[in-house]
Amino acid sequence: MEATVTFEVQPGTEVPETPDAAGTIFNGREVFEMTPNWADPLSLSFVSGRESVDYEIGRTASFLPSTFPEDQLKANYVRRNGADIKTLRHFFLRMLGQQGEFYMPTLMRDIVPKSTLSSNTLTVAGTDFAGAYNDTVHKAVAVSLNDGTKLYRKVSSLAVSGSDSLLTLASGWGSTIPLSAIRMVSWMPVWRLLSDGMVLEYLTQSVAQTSLSMKTLEDLTPET
Repeated sequence: MEATVTFEVQPGTEVPETPDAAGTIFNGREVFEMTPNWADPLSLSFVSGRESVDYEIGRTASFLPSTFPEDQLKANYVRRNGADIKTLRHFFLRMLGQQGEFYMPTLMRDIVPKSTLSSNTLTVAGTDFAGAYNDTVHKAVAVSLNDGTKLYRKVSSLAVSGSDSLLTLASGWGSTIPLSAIRMVSWMPVWRLLSDGMVLEYLTQSVAQTSLSMKTLEDLTPET
């Protein structure tokens, strides 16, 4: 037996969802603080933006239209209850897909302090660090302490100081932080999502997962 089924969808019958306010704001942008599912490997690529033009006479010309390094990251996120699923969904809605910008720590040990954190500086051994990261992307750091505290600071400058590299921050640490209290120091770039869609896959009634792809941006003054 065959039957013809017709679905009639009435547009506008689903009320748009208004996202909640962001939890953490730093330097005018939301901070995305969710941890990816480390059981799934992260996909990280570096985009140079190199373009080559063959004029069919003479040498091929090469151009670098982007003046800053761009990282592209794809990570899987698993949320294990309704509240966390809603938080992730509302983050995507606040970003309006590829329109929004946000801070997100790399959650890697990118920076190894040489000495106690005090005043508004952070010292890294060697001068190569200053040469590698003195750009418009690496302008904020995230410090994770052993007690769970997270400190976000804007980088005012990165320069060679004697035989070391010195980060000068826009604000102080608030107190002296010994190396023994530090779990990790990461870069915290500005990111933008690479898709206007997000698919939530429900593994159970209360557990869902999704993949987010994003790229780094220059850390410029946020638009209002």
